[in-house]
Amino acid sequence: MRQIAPGIHVETTYRRVNVAAIETDEGFILIDTPTYPTDVRDWQEKLSTIADLPVLYIVNTDHHRDRILGHQWFDAPVIAHRAAADEMLALSQTFVTAAAEEIAADDNELVELAGVRLVPPHISYETAMTIKKGGRDVTLTHVPGATAGSTWIEFPEEKVIFVGDHIVTNTHPFMADSVSKAWLDALTWLRRGRFDGYKVVPGRGGVTKAENSHVVSDYVRTARRRVQGLYRSGRPRADTVSLVEGLLPQFPIRNGDRDEILRRIRAGLEHIYDEHKTGGDE
Repeated sequence: MRQIAPGIHVETTYRRVNVAAIETDEGFILIDTPTYPTDVRDWQEKLSTIADLPVLYIVNTDHHRDRILGHQWFDAPVIAHRAAADEMLALSQTFVTAAAEEIAADDNELVELAGVRLVPPHISYETAMTIKKGGRDVTLTHVPGATAGSTWIEFPEEKVIFVGDHIVTNTHPFMADSVSKAWLDALTWLRRGRFDGYKVVPGRGGVTKAENSHVVSDYVRTARRRVQGLYRSGRPRADTVSLVEGLLPQFPIRNGDRDEILRRIRAGLEHIYDEHKTGGDE
């Protein structure tokens, strides 16, 4: 755990997702939750070393399973953008079972994950929302891109911004739920000067700077351009598989992750093809 500004604590070493805790005089406001029960227990222990305070709220930066499976271990209301909330409310226990089978590292983890109880959002917002607790303002802003319901959380005085999966470092981005044109627009806005000097906390990977978002922009732009060429030439959606290998070198792949990354890239390319087909890429 690292304190990147007064009262703003981030953990970037857990598997699959970054999490954070915003310390207030009344308690913690969490940004996302760890995926795995062992990481949840470690996170709870680390929070207890900061202060003996309750968790007041959990804010989700999007609806991806990596950020929401840990909700049940924190007795606090969950906040998300309306579109993310709608996605979470539509989930069933079969979602948990499938997630457990795919991401568990061993049988013990499989049992724990399969027993997870989904906790849907208690509060949603449309454009922006500010939580005022314990002498601190936590402002949430809807920024579609990595998903339709993505949330950014900014702390102007501390020059810190949490951007969720709009930025990832050292791993391939998740494009299968994206609004890809809006994603590129959001990253362009991030680099335009207002966020100079900010610590940017990505959805996965180490804390970075706004200018480093070029790597993700280039990746999404390349994917869009190649899918557009395939679509305009009249080739079917299934042919996007031919584009997968071309994106592999853009980010490192850890040992054992290749098959998952291949599936991730293919799902993203198919989604972008669907955007072109429905006109949603404009």
